Amino acid sequence: LKKIANAQSDSDKVTLYNKICIEYVRINPEKGIDYGNTGLNLAKKLKWKGAEGKLHNNIALNYSHLDNYTKALEHTAKALELVKKEEGENGVNVGIGIMNIGGLYFKQGNYPKALEYFLQALEVQNNNNNKEGVAEVVLNIGNIHFVQENYQEALRYYQNAFDLCTELNNKRYIAYVSTNIGNIYLKLNNYTEALNYLSKSLSTYEELGDKYGTGIVLGNLGNVYVEMGEYGNALQMFSKATELYKEYNNKEGMIINLSDMGRVYMILASDSVKLPKEIKSLSSNKAENINKAISYYTQGI
Repeated sequence: LKKIANAQSDSDKVTLYNKICIEYVRINPEKGIDYGNTGLNLAKKLKWKGAEGKLHNNIALNYSHLDNYTKALEHTAKALELVKKEEGENGVNVGIGIMNIGGLYFKQGNYPKALEYFLQALEVQNNNNNKEGVAEVVLNIGNIHFVQENYQEALRYYQNAFDLCTELNNKRYIAYVSTNIGNIYLKLNNYTEALNYLSKSLSTYEELGDKYGTGIVLGNLGNVYVEMGEYGNALQMFSKATELYKEYNNKEGMIINLSDMGRVYMILASDSVKLPKEIKSLSSNKAENINKAISYYTQGI
């Protein structure tokens, strides 16, 4: 904010307002919207169409974070109109704008409308031979099939996205798609492939230094081990994820993984669970496991 006060020109102020707008999405979206609108008004005064488009998109992200999809769609549509004036109907950024609208419908659970926009975006990106854009849209189409439990179809789209991301050496997307493929194999009870893809994802996120992605994958690995009955490994994954989330005070991640640890101890307290004798780190004492489960559930509240 001090930089805005010291900015030499209005164009510098617009750039700074745009940066603050995007930075506030997760911190304080209401303030993000205010800063975005201030920058937007200044950009309009300067007749700076490119900045207007970026600000509309970033304001939309703040509204989306508040679950106000009506306003988010309004700003995303305005950004798309501005891009079309610059690039025509089939520019790369037009494809991105169309995909963004599809993403907002996806968040609302309107999957037919989301798919309609994603397919439009896919056509635009294919026409531009924009492989990165194609990969991103294909990934989103896979997400639609995943949430609708069309796992084989989702797997087909995810594998397509994975191949494109590998060709482009886009490690962040490789990690993200690998996570999704691993989660599908978990749903299909193919635990070997689930561990294979989630392990690839974990190593890539760790290489990138992405703590958020690493935490998610550790939790997913824990879920695979639970289904395999490898409760010691599951607890290890959930514990690692919890410690990682503590490092940057991600309370949501901490709550999820502490609750998962409680869930494991409740399973261990079940009369139907027989632990192998060689597992020394876990107790078969029912009361002890119930107490541990309550402790972790309480920490997760």
